[in-house]
Amino acid sequence: CKECPRGSFQASGASVACDPCPRGTYQNETSSSSCTRCPLGHYQDEEGSTECNVCPAGASTPLLGSLSLSDCFCRAGSIDIGDDTLNCIPCGEGMHCPFSSSLATLQSGKAMLGPEFVPTVAEGYFTTVQKPLDVFRC
Repeated sequence: CKECPRGSFQASGASVACDPCPRGTYQNETSSSSCTRCPLGHYQDEEGSTECNVCPAGASTPLLGSLSLSDCFCRAGSIDIGDDTLNCIPCGEGMHCPFSSSLATLQSGKAMLGPEFVPTVAEGYFTTVQKPLDVFRC
């Protein structure tokens, strides 16, 4: 038996080899028999890691053990206005922004996670097609 370095584990105490922690997990201690899934708001896209990467500001992941930056979405109350990068800003008054809201889902009315994840404009407010994030009272 040998002591496994950080970022790896030995599932069975009688093993002679250490395995790297799989993607979505980490291990920051030596001699471990398992790896820990990345917590919410974190992801790990490489094997053998000692820590998880943090989602950008204002973003989180929907599940434990996320595998990539693409698993990060804006938290409820904010909306992603980025084109190629995640850029979460607070939703304005009169707009309801559930988890994973984005400018694209606001404009299309469809969300990858389902209809309950589409941002909406509250009753008594309106917006325009040209500037969908500018919300006005009726």
